[in-house]
Amino acid sequence: MSDDITKEISELKRRLAELEAKAKEEPVFVPDPELLEKLANYDPTEGMRMDGGSAKRMALNVGGKSDMDAWARERIPNRGGFGPGPGGNWDKGPTQVRPEDELKVPPAPKSYWSK
Repeated sequence: MSDDITKEISELKRRLAELEAKAKEEPVFVPDPELLEKLANYDPTEGMRMDGGSAKRMALNVGGKSDMDAWARERIPNRGGFGPGPGGNWDKGPTQVRPEDELKVPPAPKSYWSK
């Protein structure tokens, strides 16, 4: 019986050594030639239709020549701020409010969340 166990242990040790040797070998990456061909000829604009102006703008950005601040120079400037511009209608004085037109704000309900 001990001969059988000794043989089995030696066989298992031999198999373990073979498997460890296989595990140490790194697999070699082999790229798919069909995929490489597809990626070499990849065109994201294939099948697109656009007018000449759009194609020109897109072609200008292809070579890394994009100007991120161009929108600030090309937009139409407008007056910013709040209210009417110069000569607007805010130069009137205060007006009288009739009692029936006065805004009545009801009091807030009592809150039991605070002390």
